[in-house]
Amino acid sequence: MTRPAMVTSSPVHTSDSRYWIAEDVPSPEHPDYSNGMVDLFPGAAAVITGTGTGPVGLTLELHEAAPPLVTDDWDEVVDFTLWAHEGILRIVETVDRTTSYPLLSWQGPGGYRIRLHARGRDAAYDLTPETPIEHHLIQVWPTTSDEDEPVQNHKLTDALGGYWRSRHR
Repeated sequence: MTRPAMVTSSPVHTSDSRYWIAEDVPSPEHPDYSNGMVDLFPGAAAVITGTGTGPVGLTLELHEAAPPLVTDDWDEVVDFTLWAHEGILRIVETVDRTTSYPLLSWQGPGGYRIRLHARGRDAAYDLTPETPIEHHLIQVWPTTSDEDEPVQNHKLTDALGGYWRSRHR
């Protein structure tokens, strides 16, 4: 089992039921891909949350190589690749907060594979909690090429994701 090069936990604050993984946040009108968990744009991903506005528990792990896939205890688990052309790929909150997250592109410009896990999106749906009800784990590792599958859906079981998947067919 690979050990992460770094692990950090801190709530990410959402509004409009999302936060971003991006160098620059695009206009979120028409994603290139959507699976009910993440909307992908060139160089950016909008992570769809159940929490309307408020904190989502977030654990971030930076790895040298792909960690083992674990889907137990999670409702949704997906992998996707983003390219950090400027080397500043990061978590971007949709509200003005002073939380500082480490760079996801921790090895500089290039490709990064991102595994996103979520649980509690249904329980948090459209709420404005004071403390996190919903929890995410983001695992990141460098990649040198586009994978055969740009997005891999490992587990898609929550009702919120099912709703968004049915709307994007």
